[in-house]
Order: sequence, then structure tokens, then C-alpha cells
Amino acid sequence: MATITENEIRCEMMLRASVDKVWNALTTAEGWTGWFSYGVKGRFAEGEKLTLDFGPYGECFALVSTMNPKIEFAYQWHPGEDCPIDKYPASEMTTVKFTLESVSEGTKLTMVESGFANLPESRRLSAFNANSGGWDAELPKITKLVENDERQPKLPFDIFRERTFMVPIDKVWRAIATVEGLCGWFVTSIDGDLSVGSLSTFQFGKKSGSLKVVAREEPNLFAWKWHPGQVEGCNWDQYPESETTTVEFHLKEIEGGTELVVKEMGFDAIPESRRATSLGLNKQGWTICMDLIKAYVTDSK
Repeated sequence: MATITENEIRCEMMLRASVDKVWNALTTAEGWTGWFSYGVKGRFAEGEKLTLDFGPYGECFALVSTMNPKIEFAYQWHPGEDCPIDKYPASEMTTVKFTLESVSEGTKLTMVESGFANLPESRRLSAFNANSGGWDAELPKITKLVENDERQPKLPFDIFRERTFMVPIDKVWRAIATVEGLCGWFVTSIDGDLSVGSLSTFQFGKKSGSLKVVAREEPNLFAWKWHPGQVEGCNWDQYPESETTTVEFHLKEIEGGTELVVKEMGFDAIPESRRATSLGLNKQGWTICMDLIKAYVTDSK
């Protein structure tokens, strides 16, 4: 597990593998996709930009800053979820540095992500929490890869978004689980009461769609099923219910605020002819929605 301070995340690992093998896992596309992002485009070379595909978590980038063969590899990026290179100023990037040391047991690997003090306070905590949790989830995968040649599973057909809001949990609940709240940031109108088992019709401007509520556990869980990613909207009977995805909102009260996790699952049930389009539209859509929720819960009374 990573240790954290106010400005950095640090993890030291003992790997029963050679420095050559660990270096290959860190600095080649074949190695990288075996434990970290599901895809990577670009060259592992100083000054180059890598585009990282994290599947349900979105895309981000890495600017390679150091390539000291078999000793040190470092890059810079915007921490947090789904952050393209031009979303924030370059001065707000953090630096991720991997240091390798050959020892009798194999390789001592140290990972340090530093520079969170560069971020404005408005998103410093959410980015810090997202990356500390992210490294706790990702780094054990490199152990499996270099010690057991066990590669991470292929890209799943899910979407995952996470954000911390410095407002009470009941305020976030009202935003995502009431007609008034959803009409404040998500849709223009809803015909329905959002009770479990109910079918509600919503309006996006001139487009309409339907959702069926499948879980409501105030203030921690709200979930619905719908037909995803249709540019022109989609009513419930347009496709079979077996081809719906499930959207889940998970809320957890934390010190000073609320952690919100949004998951959309089940894209593997969508026919291949429209799966990629649906997944792509909703990946982009939920990224936008997290910003809309933030603005709504921050500005609304």
C-alpha cells in the first residue's frame, strides 16, 4: 500500500524479478499494458507524450521527463480522472518517478508521485484521493506481471468515474436521485417519480429517453437501467431490456464532504454494431456529467 504525505504519494516494493524485466514493464508498450493502462500510444523517450487509455476510466497522457535506463523513469501528467493535456495549465502537473535498484532478492522499485501542491485547492483533494487509491489498485499488478507473467485482464466494458465534493451527502443525494436535482444538471424534464421499478421518461432538449430505477438506498445508492449512447435519444421499447446498461451512483460520507462514484456496467450486452458508439458517447458523457454535478452541488442552495 502506498504511503502519503501532504504533497506526495510513495510506494516501495520488492520484486522477485530482474531489473531488466521490471524496466521492460515500465518503459515498453507491451510491458505497460500488462499492468497499467489498457492501451498506450507514443514513444517511451524523453520529451515524448504518451496517450494512455484506461478504458472505463477515460484517457489521459504522460509527458516523459526522464529515461535513465534501468535506473529511473519519470513522467508528468494532470492527476485525477480523465485529464487531457490541455485541460489544465502545465504548471499544475504532478511528477511520477519510478526508481529501480538491483538487490539480492531481485529489484527494489520505488514509486513517488509528487507536486500535488501545484494544484489549486478546488481540485487538489479529489485528485490526491483518486491517485492514491489508483496506485493502491495498479501497483500490485506489476508484481503479478514481472513475478508470474500474469497480465491484467483485457479492457472491460464498464465506465467508472469518481469525484469528491466538499458538500454534505444529502445535497449530493438530492442532485442525483430526485427529479428536481436531475433537472438541475442532467435533463430538462422527467416524467416519473424515480421509485424502484418505475419507468421514467426524460427529455434532453428535443431528445427523449427512458430509464428504469432498480435500486434506491438513501443516501448511499441510486441505480437505473437504460439504453445507452443514442445520439437521437432512446425510449424503453426501442431495444430489448436485455440490451440495457446499469448506471449506479455510490455515495459515501467523508470528512468535510462526499465521495461520489458513478459506474455504468453491461456494455458487453450491447450488440457489436452499436456497442463502440454507445460506450464512446457515454464515456465522454459521464466525464462531462461529473463537472456538471460539481457545479450544481456547489452553486445550488
